[in-house]
Amino acid sequence: GKTLGWASLAVKIGGTRLLRDRFRASLEASSGDKSWIDGITVRRYFAGTARNPAGTIAALRTMATTEEPESLRANLSRITCPVTLLLGSAPHAGRPDAESVALLRARLTDFRTVEFPGAGHFLCEEDPCGVVAAILAAFDADQIALLDGARERSTP
Repeated sequence: GKTLGWASLAVKIGGTRLLRDRFRASLEASSGDKSWIDGITVRRYFAGTARNPAGTIAALRTMATTEEPESLRANLSRITCPVTLLLGSAPHAGRPDAESVALLRARLTDFRTVEFPGAGHFLCEEDPCGVVAAILAAFDADQIALLDGARERSTP
């Protein structure tokens, strides 16, 4: 909406730097630990947009106005694989609200959360080792459950 309109105007007047500055501000606003954000990182994250800002804006507009053909809520019970939701505890845009997490917990048969204290939206940048540890822990727990299930099936 309003942000994409501003971005379109900035592109028309040649304001790629304005867009990059605004992009950096959005990274900072969504991060609990901002130490990973520097000029090089911002330029690399923004490189695709800088090459084709109008194309990026068009893609974002399409995503913002597209409706899903089916509700995820209605299909949650069909998900049978384990689900681990990684959450940064710092306030940030995009964090699921408590009601959404409760819905996942209620509808998914194997659901867990891992909270990252002080992190925001960009968990892989803010706490990469913690993310790897959470993935390995989830994998290990799932493998143990699979092995236990196989043992139960093979026991006479």
